[in-house]
This record gives sequence, C-alpha cells and structure tokens, in this order.
Amino acid sequence: MDSYISKYQFKSIGDNLLKYIIPSEYHIRIDIDNLVLRIYRDKNLLEYDEILSKYSVNESPAAISFIKHLILADYSLKAFKARRRINTQFVWRLIFDSLTFFKKANPNAGIGSQGFLSIELFRYESGKNRKILRLHIWDESFASEFKGNEYGKYKVHSHLYNAQSHVLVGSISNHRYVVSQTKDTSAESLYKIEWKSEKDDKGLTKRTSELNIDLENVRLKKASSETVTIGQEYSVSINEYHSSNSNSPLTATLFLFNSDEGLNDLSKVVGPKNDSEPGFKYEQINIIPSLYDIDREVKKYYNKQKLLALDWMRKIHTLEHAHRIESRHLNTFSEILSWSIVGLPAIIAGLTFYFKQLPDMPDEKESIIVGVAILAGISTLLGTINKVIKPSNLSEKHRLNSEKFEHLRHKLEKYIIFNNDDRLELVLEEIQKDWKELTLHNVKEYNFKRASKMIKSMKVYPENLAFLKE
Repeated sequence: MDSYISKYQFKSIGDNLLKYIIPSEYHIRIDIDNLVLRIYRDKNLLEYDEILSKYSVNESPAAISFIKHLILADYSLKAFKARRRINTQFVWRLIFDSLTFFKKANPNAGIGSQGFLSIELFRYESGKNRKILRLHIWDESFASEFKGNEYGKYKVHSHLYNAQSHVLVGSISNHRYVVSQTKDTSAESLYKIEWKSEKDDKGLTKRTSELNIDLENVRLKKASSETVTIGQEYSVSINEYHSSNSNSPLTATLFLFNSDEGLNDLSKVVGPKNDSEPGFKYEQINIIPSLYDIDREVKKYYNKQKLLALDWMRKIHTLEHAHRIESRHLNTFSEILSWSIVGLPAIIAGLTFYFKQLPDMPDEKESIIVGVAILAGISTLLGTINKVIKPSNLSEKHRLNSEKFEHLRHKLEKYIIFNNDDRLELVLEEIQKDWKELTLHNVKEYNFKRASKMIKSMKVYPENLAFLKE
C-alpha cells in the first residue's frame, strides 16, 4: 500500500481537518498554505516517514500534531479503501499524539446511548458523498455516566453508509440481525434516525439526532456473529442491522463511514417502545484518561509481540547454526569419501603390482589378496555411498538453508533494532510462512542440540515463551 502523500492531497486533507476537526484556536499556528510550502518545497510527493522524521521536526507542536493527524487520515482512508490490513501500532501512535495535543484544551467527547464514546477524526462532505473517520471507545466505566437504563439501550441499528472498523485494542463481537414487523406486541420498536448539524462555540460541527417511530412492533432475530480482536477488521453494509459489543473492559476501534461503498436515505435503530425521550442521549466526559489507558494496552500488546519476535529470532538463529554445523560435517564426510574413492584404487593398484613381484609364498600372498579384495569392496561401497547419498549436495543444501535462516534473522533484526514495530505484526506473518518452507530440510538432533547450546550461551534471547506469562 502507498506510504506517501502528494502535495495536493496534503493540502486537501489539511483543509478538511481545519474545517471540521481542528479547533479554530489552532488555525493561526498551523497556517496550512505556508506549511505546505515548507514541507514540500520543490517536491510534489513525499513518504510519510520523510515528513514525520525529517521535514516536520522544526515545526511548532501544533503543526507537528496537525501533520500527524493529516497522515492518519490519509493512511487510514487508503488502507480501508484498498481493504488492506492497517498497521495498528502506527495508526494508534498518530491518533494518540494528535488527540492528546488538540484535546488538552477541551478534552470532552460524547458517549452515546448506543454504548460507546465517539471521537471524529476526519470528515469529508460533498453533496451526498461522505467519508467520516472516527475513534470509538468502549469502557466499562462509561456505564456510570448514565442514569437508569439509558446506557446502551439503542444498540441494534443500521447505517447511512457502509462501515469498516479496525480493532485497535480489546475485542468486539459484531452481531447481525434480521428485523421484521410483527403483529404481536413487542417491548421494542424500530425508529428512523434524523440527524441535525450545528456549529458549536469553537466553530466545529456538532451533530444531534431525533428518533421517529417507523415500526411499532418488531421481532429481532440474530443472523450471524463474529468476534474480532486487536489488529483485525470487520465491516457492516448499509442494509444490515447490527450491534457491536465489547468483550473487554476496554476496547477501541478505528471506524470509517464511506459513501463510496454504499448510501442509504436514512438509518434506523431498535429501541424501547414508548420512550419518554426518544433520541440518542450524549454525556460529555474527559477522554484523556481513556486515551492513556488504551495507550498502555497497545504498548503492552506490542511489547509482547516484540518479545515474540525475539523468540522467533532465537529459533531462527538456532537453526541457522544447526544447518551450518550440519553442512560442515557433511562437507568433511564428503572430502573423506572423495579422498578414499581416489586413494583406495591407487593403493589397490600398488598392491597388485607388488603381488607380481613377490616370490611364491602361497600363505602370505593369499592373505594379502584377501586384504586387497576387501579394500576393493570398501572402495566400491564408498563410491556407491557417494553416488546415492551425495553428501556434497546435502552439504550445499544445508549451507544455503543456513544463509536463508541468516537472511530471515537479519530481516527480523532490522524491525526490532530500528523500532519499526508498526510493521512488526505483518513481518511476523511473513516470517512464519518462510519458516515453514525452510524447515523442510531437517538437521540431526545432536547438531540441533549443539546449536541450541551455542545460542543459549549468548544470553541475548528470552527463554521460549515464558515471558508471555502475566
């Protein structure tokens, strides 16, 4: 997937962020036009890493946070559109760094009666074309912010647009339902959701909703369920009713509404019948503690993943040396065979010539002839062994395997040493695939034990997976 952004796209996304997301008090410190000129200079295309590590380092804290937010939006939109797996660590760092800066003046966000907190990260509107990127957070402590049964009472709903969601931390169960009208009296009704938008005192768009009855009596039937965890994704189409329920004390997802994937005239929700105050209830709370809680969980997960990568390195390093030892032993055996195959015929020829010169000594001559015959047999046997086993070929295969394991180790080393843990989860998947191919050629157990002892003596790797225990 693309990891670069054009000057035009940088400016376009930046303008949208300033229009809908970034509080107006920061606009003068960002100055998008001059920022574009300073970042891109005479270039039209830049890598994310170039912008983050080179071209933005001398900017103000507000500009740096803005750039991170901008790259977050560009990267996420591209990844969701291409249906490519999002790098969780990379995305979360951008979200955390941006929100902890821009939300420090106004840290509140709304928890809806659907049961999760929603923070808008990007919005694009042009006619009916919409792209809305959000951070959704489920926290077991949120229930205390609501009175009575208000928390989570409107969970089963449909969307105006197709939705895609990537789990940043925790676990989500996504349930899909069939909602149908029934003649029987039900405890719940189906409501149409009507949205309204207005500007708050900071010039940012604030959305509210009203619910109007659509079907008074409805029957809910669960059609399917799926559970997704950190680093995984799920999607919901516009014609599906669903609910997303957290399976963890703390869960967060990166969520995208995209009208390119589908568009409905209205969305609907199932809720209690005859609600005295129909509509989503929003409570404003300080999101900063939740952001730090998520950050700790993400770091804990990726620290474990880094340790897992070290354990993979230990196994790879062990087999690298085991194959090298195997190759050396086979090569030595091959050289002995080669010299024997060349030397024994010469000895046999010499002894044969010697026999011809001997006087008639039947007893001694007979024993020497037997010895020569044995040597000839051994020579034939060694030649057969060399032809069938081909130790030199096996030695070369193990040598090449050792080099491949070494290459695999250096590949993993690069990501660990240079702290590229935003790509580590993907690299580990590649390593496991390569591992299966490389372990087709086995090494002798005593060579493996010898290599294991050698690697253990280095004291640079964790002991198996013991480090994963809490």
